[in-house]
Amino acid sequence: MSNNNNTIDENERVLEALERLQISLKELPDKQNAPHFSHWRVPPEAVTTAYDYMDKGTELVKATSTKYTLVGKIDSTEGSKLAKELLKGCEYISTGVLVLCNDDTGCAQSTRHFANQAARAVVSTTIALLGPNLKRRPRT
Repeated sequence: MSNNNNTIDENERVLEALERLQISLKELPDKQNAPHFSHWRVPPEAVTTAYDYMDKGTELVKATSTKYTLVGKIDSTEGSKLAKELLKGCEYISTGVLVLCNDDTGCAQSTRHFANQAARAVVSTTIALLGPNLKRRPRT
């Protein structure tokens, strides 16, 4: 029974972390101090790194969500491990968005806005995927 409680506690932590990430992305000021247009022949290193993080996170979420859909509903312990991987993918994507929204990158409003919007969609969809299986226990 103790192993099951550890799995439930871990699942609660993953869900809470995803919800905090969702709130942080929502509150991210993606349109303040941004140039209206930016163009580079070669993007700055920070922008390239941000896109790499977003690509890595996207691939991780894509691969893990498929596994989670197949395995997560059958085995709660394995589902908990996959939930952590989904969280990690969402964190990579959100880190990329955070870098793009930094004024030093010179990214335009549209880049910031649509990257943030896409990241929020991924986090919300991940919460919807995990939500039914990661229900919180009532607090006593």
